[in-house]
Amino acid sequence: MPKKAKYAFLLEDEKARLWFRNLARGSKITADLYLRRLKQLFQGSPY
Repeated sequence: MPKKAKYAFLLEDEKARLWFRNLARGSKITADLYLRRLKQLFQGSPY
């Protein structure tokens, strides 16, 4: 999926990856949405 490439850097962290996989077990759409929202928190942040 090309959209995941935009957020791949978030999934480099083991805890974030496990969190995402756990969410995706219930709903892939919700997991993708939450990952996009998490990326918004990091935009403009030096971290």
